[in-house]
Amino acid sequence: MAATSAVAGAARNDGGGIRNRWLERPSLRRAATARRFTWLELLYDVVTGTALVALGDALSRNSTADRFVTFSVTTAAIWIAWTGFTFFHNRFAADDLLHRVLVLLQIFALGAFGVTAPRVLDGDTRTFSVGYGVSQLVLAVFYSRARSAIGEARSLSTYYAGLYTLSAVVWFSSAATPTRVTLVLWAVGVLIGLSFPVNRRSRQLATEHPPDVRHASERYGLLTLVLLGLGYASVLRVLSGHDDGHALAVATLSLLVAFSLFWLYFDDVAGASIKSEPGAAFVWVYSHLPLSIGLVATLAGIAGIAGAPPDGRVAEPVRWLAAGGLSLSLLGMALIDSVTVRRHVEVGDRTRVSARMVFAVIALATAPIGASLNPVELLALTAAPCVAMVVFDLMMAPLATLLSTESESSPIVASFPPLSGDAPRGRPNRVGEAIRKGTPSELRRDLYFLFMEGPWSRLVLSLAFLYLAANSVFAGLYLLEPGSIANAKPSSFADAFFFSVQTFATIGYGGMTPATPYGNVLVTTEAAVSLIATAVATGLMVAKASRPRSSTVFSDVMVLGPRNGVPALMFRAGNARGNEVVDASVTVTALMDDVSLEGHRMRRMHDMTLLRSRSPMFTMTWSVIHEIDEKSPLHGLDLGKPGPLVAIIVTLMGHDGTYGQTTYSRKVYLPTDIRPGHRFVDVTSQLEDGRFVIDYGKFHDTVPQDAPGARSDPPSQG
Repeated sequence: MAATSAVAGAARNDGGGIRNRWLERPSLRRAATARRFTWLELLYDVVTGTALVALGDALSRNSTADRFVTFSVTTAAIWIAWTGFTFFHNRFAADDLLHRVLVLLQIFALGAFGVTAPRVLDGDTRTFSVGYGVSQLVLAVFYSRARSAIGEARSLSTYYAGLYTLSAVVWFSSAATPTRVTLVLWAVGVLIGLSFPVNRRSRQLATEHPPDVRHASERYGLLTLVLLGLGYASVLRVLSGHDDGHALAVATLSLLVAFSLFWLYFDDVAGASIKSEPGAAFVWVYSHLPLSIGLVATLAGIAGIAGAPPDGRVAEPVRWLAAGGLSLSLLGMALIDSVTVRRHVEVGDRTRVSARMVFAVIALATAPIGASLNPVELLALTAAPCVAMVVFDLMMAPLATLLSTESESSPIVASFPPLSGDAPRGRPNRVGEAIRKGTPSELRRDLYFLFMEGPWSRLVLSLAFLYLAANSVFAGLYLLEPGSIANAKPSSFADAFFFSVQTFATIGYGGMTPATPYGNVLVTTEAAVSLIATAVATGLMVAKASRPRSSTVFSDVMVLGPRNGVPALMFRAGNARGNEVVDASVTVTALMDDVSLEGHRMRRMHDMTLLRSRSPMFTMTWSVIHEIDEKSPLHGLDLGKPGPLVAIIVTLMGHDGTYGQTTYSRKVYLPTDIRPGHRFVDVTSQLEDGRFVIDYGKFHDTVPQDAPGARSDPPSQG
C-alpha cells in the first residue's frame, strides 16, 4: 500500500491528473525535478506490450525465416515508436484533453497492430503502414504543440517535429507500394527512427536539454516487465486445453524461464548506472531493442512448445524461435552490462559480460538438441541455462542486492563500532573483514580468485557444469547436419553427446566416427577446445590442491595476570597437525581508537612487544606473552571495561616443511575475549619414552590465577 501511495502521489504531482480539463499548454520538465511514470504512460506500455506479444503469438503459429525477418522489423518499428513517446514525456509535461485524445489515437493504432499481426506476417502490410504513419504523425503533433508553447525548447521541438513528420511520410508512402517495395520502405523508416538520437544535431540538443535518466530507466524496466508478464500469460492461454499434469509441468518450467529473465534484468541490469564513456548511453538504450525482440521471441517460442502434443516432438522452427530468442535476450543483457557500472559486486564487469555471452551460446544450442525431446524435456533444457545464469550471479555477486538497496548518501552502519569493541551476541568476530563498495571494475575479483578463495564445491560444480555444457553444445552442432557422425542414430542427442565426450576426452572407441567434412571440422575444433579446457581445469585443480593450509590453533581467549610482578597478557597457539613449521614468527598489534586534539577520530595500530616473537621450530604449542609496562600501548587501560581498545590482531607465519611454502594464520581478539585474573590450564604431559602428549580438549580452558594444582605452559615449546 505504501509503494502504491508513493507512485500515485508521484503521478498526481507530475501530470497524473488533468489540471485543466480542456486545455493545458505543454511545459518543459526540469532535470532537477524528481518524477516517476504516469498512469497514462503505464497504459501505453501495456498496450505496446500487448501488440508485441500478439506479433510473437502469430509468429509461433507459423515460424519461418521470412516471417521472423518481418516480425523483427515490425517489432523494431513499434519499439521505436514507444521510445519516441517515452522520451517526449521524459522532457515535456502535457496532459490536457487534446493530448489524451492524441494518445488514444496512438493506442488505437497499437491495438490495430495487435489485431492485424497475423496478416502483417503473411504480407498484408497496408494496415500496419497506415497505423504506424499515424503514430509518427501524432508524435510530430506533440512536438509542434511544445514548439508553440515553450520558447526555450523551440529548437528541440522544431527538430523532432520535422523528423517525425518525415518518418510519417515514409510510412504513409509504404502503404501505396507493392509488398517488396513496402518492406524496403519499412527498413528505411526503421533506420530513420534509429538514427534520430545519434546524429550530431540530436546529441547537441540532448546536451542542452538532457533527459531524465532515472525516468528513462524506469520506463524501459516497465516495458520489460510488461513483456515478461504478457508473454507468460500467452503461454497459460495455450495450456487451457491440456491435461492438468502436463499443463502444470509446462507452466512451472515456463515460469522458471520468465522469472530467471526477470531476475537477471532487474537484479543486475535495471539497478546499474550507465558509464560516463562516450556513447555508453546510446548503447544502453539501443541494447533494449534486441532484448525486447528476444523476450517476445522466447515466450512466443515457449508458447509454441506448450502447444505441441505432450508425447510428441516440437517442430524445428518453434525450437529455434525459443532458443534464438533466449540467446538474443542474454546478448542484449550482455550489451547493457558492457556499458553499466555495478558498484557492489564481487567480480569485474568484463567477467559478467563474458558469462552472459557464454550462456547465450549454450541457450542457442538447445534448438538442435531438442529434436529428440518432448515439450516438457525441451522446456527443462531451455530453463537450465537461465537458472545456471542466476546461480552464477548469486555466487559471483552475493552482496549486490543487499548493498544496492542502501542509500548512497547514508552509511550502512555506523563509522565505528562501540569503543569497547563488543560484538553482538551470537554473531562471529568479523573485525578484520570489510564490505567493499564502489570498487573499480578492473580491480575486482576475477573467476580465478573466486575459485581459489571459494570452497571446493564451487570449483568442482562449475567445472562439471562447463564440461556438460560444452559437450551439449558440440552435440547440438553435430545434429545440425544429419549424418555427420557415422554409426549414430539419426537425430539422437544421446549418441551425439557421447560422441562429443569421446572426442573431448580423446578416447575414440571407434564405434562412431566423423563421416562428413562438416563433422571433421567440428571434431578438429572440439579437440582444440578440449586441449585448452583440460589445461585450464588441471591448472585450477592443482593450484587449489597445492595451496598450503595452516594448522595453527589459537586459544579462544586471552588471559591477563601478573608475571614477575608485571601485568602480562597471554594467549597460546598450537600446531594441530604436528608437522615441522620452521622459523616461525608472531606479531601482535593493538587496534585502538584515537582522537586527536582537533577532535578527529581514526583508528591506529600499535605494535605490542613480546617476550619471544620467533621460534626456530613450531611443532607443539607456543605461549605468547606481552608485558604491560610503560611502553605498552595497553598501559593504563582497564581491559575489563569499555575503552579505546577495539581489537588485538595476531599473525603467525612460518615455513611449512610439508608444503615447502610459507604459511600464515590470523586471529582477532576482542576486548571481551580477555579474562583478567585467569591463567591457562596445562595441556602437555610427557610419556616415559620422552614423547609429549598435548590435550587439545583443554586448549582453551582457563582457571583463576590463584587456583591450586594448575601451571601455565612455558613461553615456547618445540
